Amino acid sequence: MKNILYSATTMYSSRPAAEECKNAAVGRVWRMRFPSIFNRIILLTVLVFTALLGASDYLAAQEMPIRVETQAEIFRRIFLFNKSFEGKKKLKVVVVYSSVSADTKDGIVAAFQAQGMSAVAVPEAALEQNIDDVQAVYISQGVLTAEKICAQFRILSITGIPTLARNGKASIALGTKNGKASIIVHRQQLKNESQQMSAELLQMAQVIQ
Repeated sequence: MKNILYSATTMYSSRPAAEECKNAAVGRVWRMRFPSIFNRIILLTVLVFTALLGASDYLAAQEMPIRVETQAEIFRRIFLFNKSFEGKKKLKVVVVYSSVSADTKDGIVAAFQAQGMSAVAVPEAALEQNIDDVQAVYISQGVLTAEKICAQFRILSITGIPTLARNGKASIALGTKNGKASIIVHRQQLKNESQQMSAELLQMAQVIQ
């Protein structure tokens, strides 16, 4: 991820004056054609490297190493790399929960709403009846079969529990590595859900084949 951030930023900074003048026109064309990708990479990279990790006991108990407010912000950035979401004015996230995670569902919903998304919580048994016009399903602890419904209806599955993505129970999870936030992508589950994540996002992530 550091290499991506370094290669992206050095395209714009620390150029000698003569070289800057010589390539000014080319640089302007590049920035006009690809401003969004450049900004997305920089913003997501900085956010991941500076993410606040879990700061309370209940997060540790939930096997979520990153606080839910930070998760929602990172996922909002990740969604920008999903070609399947293009043209969507406001994304809708369903937080699916079990009896184990019922106490934390409202906090997760509020975190996504604070990021400008529509979010609701539904129990696992009612998930299939509550996924109309839904772009992502957030899988909480104790949920067992949500990934199958997400694959059936081509909805992105996300979670704050790293083991779920490593085991193919979610497409994207947020975890930690060397004390920093990390993105985990299960490629087969992502394919099962017909999601089109950009190559730039996959390069920043730990990809499980």
